[in-house]
Parts: sequence; C-alpha cells; structure tokens
Amino acid sequence: PVRLGDLITPERMDQPEDARITSFSAASSPGSRGIVAVGRRPGECARDCLAVFRSVDGGASWERLAARGITGSTLAVAPAFPDDPRIVALGPAGLSVSRDGGETFIPVASQVAGTTVAMAPGFSGPDQRVLLGGDPAWTYDDRTGVVVPLAGVSLEGWRSNFAFDPNYASSGLVLAGGAVQGPSRVEGAVFRCGERLLGDVCSESVVLPGLQAPPTVALLATGGAPLALASAPGATFVSWDGGRHFDAVPALEGLTVHGATTGTDGAVYAATTGRHGTRGLVRSVDAGRSWQRIATGTPLDDGVAAIASTPDGHLLATAAQAPTGLLCSTNGGRTWNARCGEDR
Repeated sequence: PVRLGDLITPERMDQPEDARITSFSAASSPGSRGIVAVGRRPGECARDCLAVFRSVDGGASWERLAARGITGSTLAVAPAFPDDPRIVALGPAGLSVSRDGGETFIPVASQVAGTTVAMAPGFSGPDQRVLLGGDPAWTYDDRTGVVVPLAGVSLEGWRSNFAFDPNYASSGLVLAGGAVQGPSRVEGAVFRCGERLLGDVCSESVVLPGLQAPPTVALLATGGAPLALASAPGATFVSWDGGRHFDAVPALEGLTVHGATTGTDGAVYAATTGRHGTRGLVRSVDAGRSWQRIATGTPLDDGVAAIASTPDGHLLATAAQAPTGLLCSTNGGRTWNARCGEDR
C-alpha cells in the first residue's frame, strides 16, 4: 500500500505559502513556540501531494519535514512541542506517532480511521491520552501504546469529535459531538463525558434543535466557567455552564464554526464558513455573547478552515479556499501576514 508520506516530492512546496494548508497544530504550554502544518497542492503530482512543515519560532520561519510513514493529515502536536517532540497523525491509513519532531512516523493502529484528534492538555505531563473521533470513537494512551474503543457516545452512523476543557486537570470535563435518533430523524447532540473516559461515561447529552449531524465542539477558557461552542451546517450554539445547556447564537446564524480559540487578549476567535457572503473570521470579546467579523479584505474573508493561538500571543489561521499557507496576526486579528515576524 502507498502511504501518504510516500507521495511527498522534495522539490515542491518548500514553504507553507506554496501549499493549501489543510490542517495545523500549535503548542499550548507557556513558552512553547512549536507549530506543525500539513498542506496539499493538487495537480503537481500524479496524485495530490502532501507536505508537512514545522516552525519552532512561533511561525516566523518554517522547514519542510520528511514525514516518512505519516498516516494522515489530521495532526496534534504535544503541548510542549518542540521540547516534547511528539506528533500524533490520523487519517485513512490509521494512527501514527512521531517522536522525532515529524521526520518519521511510526504506525500505532491501522484499524483507527477517524477524522478528528483531541489531545489531553496534560499530554506533555502525566496524562498522555488522545481522543480520536470516528465511528467508533477511540482513546489512545501514549504511555502504554494501547488504543481502545470509547463507549458512551451515540453516533447513529455518524462520526464523533471531542474537546477537552483547557482546565481539564481541575474540571475533568470533556465534550463530545454526536447524534441521537429523534422521533422522526437523527438529531445532533452534545455529550458530557466523565473524567475517566471509560465505559458508558458520555451518556449525558443535550439535543441541539435543527441539527441533523454531529456538531463540531470546542471548549474555551474565558476566565470563569469554560465557554462551549457546538456547530453544524445551519446553526451554532453556545453554552456558559460546561455544556449542560445551549443557546442558539443569532449572530452566527447560517455559519458553520470549524474551530475556535482564545487569544492571550481574552477574546474568542472562531473560524467559520457559510453562504451568501456571511463567512470568515469572527471575534467575541464578551465570552460568546456577541460576535464581530474581522480580517475583512484578506483571503480569510472567503472562509476560514482552522484557527489557533500560540502562548506568545500570535493568531494563526488558514483560508478555506485560497492556497495562502498559514496567515499570522500579532495584533489581535487587525492585520495578517504570511510570517509572524513580518509587519506590513
């Protein structure tokens, strides 16, 4: 079989802006400045090319990685990356882990064909678990190398996804996006998962009206109780009590939130796509109660595929359409450049 890493051609896509970045992951531990991004450039190879890039200076400079044996383009880097050099990769060929900063990936579980990765905030410490969204969902423990199915999330034929509370060490809160069978159709739901993540621990659920697929979930630190977002095509919901109750967000009507992050300025930033020109990057400075569009007039204005923040205050985002690589803002989203060290 051909692995995705075997499709890399060294003479092309030497920098992130040469590719359409499809996913990326940034370190979250204080003082860590590592970022890893995956990009594609259709038409340059017999099949779509895959390229993996690494920055150890917060996005100011990049290097192309060999990424030998990588199994997919959904990545998560360790919170203390690159001091903790581990990277988890998930895709059609299963789960693989790199322990050398992304140069080589070792297969872990070929039977895991998920689509989302949620790494425990304490992964660079004692809690080395990763939750893998799929049907079934899985939990992987890097201390033991064991992958086991995660029970309790109802899927009704759909794939799940997970979000750890950034303060998980004290709260023990994990949310899962899943689905339940309603009276006449499948309905999207959010499940609260228990601390041990074993057995039937995600059975407490909240059905979100109007959603016919599992929502993408996010948990964000805002100074008090975590802000929870749940979104699927057509609607976005917000919770201020850890996912026990959700309210629709009129300001995000018609938008799908693909990911969200909290900046060091305390604002919440969400990556959205939608219809009729109502899409792009949005920001909330009041814990999700109101939202404003930002980054207008940039490639992010046509839709944002993913966003992340770094411990040194940078915002990173990738456009859903244009092959612009990763864009960086060092001033709360007011201006964006291809390098975090640029100022123009």
